[in-house]
Amino acid sequence: MQKQTVLLVDDTPALLRLGAGIFESGGYEVLTAADGAEALEVLAGHTADLIVTDILMPNMDGYSLCFKIRNDDRYKDIPIIIYSATYTSHSDEQMALEIGAGRFIRKPASMDFMLKAAKELITKPKKTPVNTAQPHELSEVMKQYNSRLVEKLEEKNQELQQAQERLLKSNRLYAFISAINQSIVHITNEQDLLSRACQIAIDIGRFKLAWIGMLGNDGKLEVVNAAGDSAAAAELWKHSPMDFSDPQRQGTPIAIALSTGRLAVSNESQDEPASKPWKEEYVQHGIKANISLPIKRGGQVIGIFGFSSANENFFDQEEIALLEEVAGDISFALDVFDREKHRKQMEDDIRHSELRMKQAQAIAHLGNWELDFANSIARLSEEACRIYGIEPEDYLQSYESWLSFVHPDDLEQVVKTTEEAWDKRGSFALYHRIIGKDGGVRHVFSEAYVEFKNGTAAGLYGIVHDITEQKQAETERAKMLADLMQRNMDLEQFSYIVSHNLRGPVANIIGIGDVLFLPGITKKEERMLMQGLSVVVKELDEVVMDLNHILQVRQGSNYQREKVNLDTLLTDIELSISELIKVEKVMIVSDFSAVTELSTVRSYLYSIFYNLISNSIKYRRPEVNPVIEISSNMQPGRMELVFKDNGIGIDLEKVGNQVFGLYNRFHLAAKGKGVGLYMVKTQVETLGGSISVASTVNEGTEFRIQFKITDR
Repeated sequence: MQKQTVLLVDDTPALLRLGAGIFESGGYEVLTAADGAEALEVLAGHTADLIVTDILMPNMDGYSLCFKIRNDDRYKDIPIIIYSATYTSHSDEQMALEIGAGRFIRKPASMDFMLKAAKELITKPKKTPVNTAQPHELSEVMKQYNSRLVEKLEEKNQELQQAQERLLKSNRLYAFISAINQSIVHITNEQDLLSRACQIAIDIGRFKLAWIGMLGNDGKLEVVNAAGDSAAAAELWKHSPMDFSDPQRQGTPIAIALSTGRLAVSNESQDEPASKPWKEEYVQHGIKANISLPIKRGGQVIGIFGFSSANENFFDQEEIALLEEVAGDISFALDVFDREKHRKQMEDDIRHSELRMKQAQAIAHLGNWELDFANSIARLSEEACRIYGIEPEDYLQSYESWLSFVHPDDLEQVVKTTEEAWDKRGSFALYHRIIGKDGGVRHVFSEAYVEFKNGTAAGLYGIVHDITEQKQAETERAKMLADLMQRNMDLEQFSYIVSHNLRGPVANIIGIGDVLFLPGITKKEERMLMQGLSVVVKELDEVVMDLNHILQVRQGSNYQREKVNLDTLLTDIELSISELIKVEKVMIVSDFSAVTELSTVRSYLYSIFYNLISNSIKYRRPEVNPVIEISSNMQPGRMELVFKDNGIGIDLEKVGNQVFGLYNRFHLAAKGKGVGLYMVKTQVETLGGSISVASTVNEGTEFRIQFKITDR
């Protein structure tokens, strides 16, 4: 028995493939077309028993296709199903039936439902609803259709405008916090930082007024910096210092932030009772919303960072979250300034005291030693033994033994310095490293003096000071600053990419809009422009969705963590892409014996696995079956996940610094948007990890993801 034929018409390739699978599983032959015009070309050379078509498509939409078929004697008897996710109203359905569709189905619909509808239409006795519309009736139908199309585009434009407004707001906020963090990195004193923070709030944050007040010893709040509206700022200075023991002021947002240590918001400042003491000034200067955020030092509230806006309800959740982060960063910077000031003071104290020491016993945490030139034997104190990592009973050490503790890279300097001191019968002081008996490397400061007996140099006596923790603190601080700078660079790059990828579609929309208002434009030209506008809107919608997803991931570090079994996670992914694995003959080999589970955000880890596995399949070598090896292992202080494939590889010499960039693609033959690896890196870093890549062209690629053991 000959199979019946279904013609599927849809401009989305994935939906065409899905539809073909449904009807082929039902025993039908399937023809496909990307739009109405292509469908007519297919019908010219093939016979179809049923047509299933989408509505919104380029070149010719589903309504137009249905209308043309019903007015063509060759095809008028073919039953038609119109299938749409965009046109879903009752009037949309009524119009489809009026122009000749047999069924109107809203997406999505189940496979059984689609097959049942197809069977009913094909087996139903032919009673063709031939469209005999007169020209004026046809004009009315097209007028209704154009009206519906305009409505849909207006809805999409409104959604796009709202998304763009949110994106612009996010850009403003992230540019604001980026500038604040840059200032924290580069400014080294409190006064300059507070002044700069207020000015950034005006120049980049676009607030009407920004100010900082600090609590004095008398408990009053004194304004120390203000920027923005000059008249409003002058009024603020006039009220300084502010006494919040006054009962009328105790319920104000500033008083609440000071007393509770939590932010306080007033989004209708001219009308709220709590803002009554300043209502007159708010009305006079056009201030309608305020927020007060506590500034802390050592966990204690020491002041207020205040922001004012000319718009009511200005401070929404996103705005509040970013401003709270800014206040936290300012508080963190003040603590860093204090620690840095303390550290420098400590270094100065140590440097001055060390140069004047004669006996190590007078200084805490210092070891002393004596070297006898006669027998080259050194006597170490108990503290010195601890520093060198030797037992107290081994306090007698030879000069050669003492030198054996010196780090090889510092040995030449130490020998040279000590020999010069002996030759000149003087003292010496130097910083160097030692390797203890336990193998650990420590940083020390050594200082010694020559001891004379009867005018002859008889030996040396000196001290050794363990400064390892200070060095580690300096290294950690340098790493922290480097991390802040990298984060700022990432934010700047993200802002650039956002503006770059939105510029093109927005320019196209503006251009099409300008042409639509030109005099003398024909209906045909208008339809073509509308179709073009639909394509551009979809492109822009995809970009906005990508960027919204990225922002959600960046803000998702506080998601609930749970124990995730790696074998179970991989099995779930294999099931979700089982058909692809079967078609591409993919072999996935896993070994999670070293680490079987992680305490993490499951959705993020699933996305990381899914993207890396999908990329390995997508960028396979055509002549070789894909083999993907996934394993876990332990490294000192860290656990590691390794993803290795035998694909086409990446030329890291050319694009090594671009691998994890947003919208970067290196193999244009394969479909993709260049988002996958960027999302992988973003999610890994959000989870507190790091990722690296090694690759050889035509041999394969290896990704290594590391998490601290505390993250397990």
